[in-house]
Amino acid sequence: MADPDNVARLIATGSAVAAAANATLTYANFRRKRPTVHVTHAAFRLKSREAAADGSAGQAVPTFSARLTTRSEVDVKIGSVVVLFYDYKWVLIKTRHGQVRKKELRYLGTYPLRTEGAEQITMEAFGRRTPQWVLPPRPDDSEGVHPARARLRLELSNGQTVSSRWINVPHPVFPTCRCPRCATPWTQLTFDDAAG
Repeated sequence: MADPDNVARLIATGSAVAAAANATLTYANFRRKRPTVHVTHAAFRLKSREAAADGSAGQAVPTFSARLTTRSEVDVKIGSVVVLFYDYKWVLIKTRHGQVRKKELRYLGTYPLRTEGAEQITMEAFGRRTPQWVLPPRPDDSEGVHPARARLRLELSNGQTVSSRWINVPHPVFPTCRCPRCATPWTQLTFDDAAG
């Protein structure tokens, strides 16, 4: 005859295994139905705009793109999209042996992005898209912003925020920038400019 203690242990162990399996299935079902988006392959480029009707060359448009993938059973709407700019700065760090120069990544600012058609992006269930966002020109281009790296941040319709990995950004990111650093030093002066 079986020992009652062993039978009780077997029943308790089976009950614990069944409870753990049920919790695992519930969590997997929750993750599958929860709206979530993964951001991969984020990139930056200057997109050339078509020439105007008068024959003048079009202005280059700073554009960001990313691959968005959703692994949930429900549709997800993408709300606001912003880009966070960073640049490297040299800082002095005091050590026991003196001061050491070190390169640190510093935050420059957050700028809103928009789609070219100003449409709201909706991700279908288990869908994948590669949208593009345009960086609008700043109202005041007299003060330059020269990022070396950037990250995209997307806010979903449920309030969740997702970010991309680091993006390398070439200079300049704002083609209309009129700061001294972006001024073209090779512009040829006329005799009138030299006399003035």
